Amino acid sequence: YHYRRSRAEIIHTLKYCTKATFLDIDWDEVLAAGLYGARYASWWGNWKQEPKWQLAASDKKTTAFVMLEQGLHPVSGKPVKWNKRPIPSVLVLMENPVPLGNGYYLLPPIRPRSPPA
Repeated sequence: YHYRRSRAEIIHTLKYCTKATFLDIDWDEVLAAGLYGARYASWWGNWKQEPKWQLAASDKKTTAFVMLEQGLHPVSGKPVKWNKRPIPSVLVLMENPVPLGNGYYLLPPIRPRSPPA
């Protein structure tokens, strides 16, 4: 591997690396049919334009999910400090979490520890 020098080489590499590859239709025929003919490596507009749509204020789950994707806590709005170690999902589910989608859960607040007696 070597770094790309020209703008054309950079764009070609980005388009190639982000191209979805589906080699075995028998693996999931429904998914294969859904992906057939899709063009995911294209974009329109630029980042300087005004937003094309807004989230509805009433959709709290979606708003919480977007905040998480931005690295913010969905309730307090403070930056999230992610734990690099995976936590077994059974431990998460024991806390009666609220599913936010995409594998994210909102856990109930942690109670402060009582001072030693």
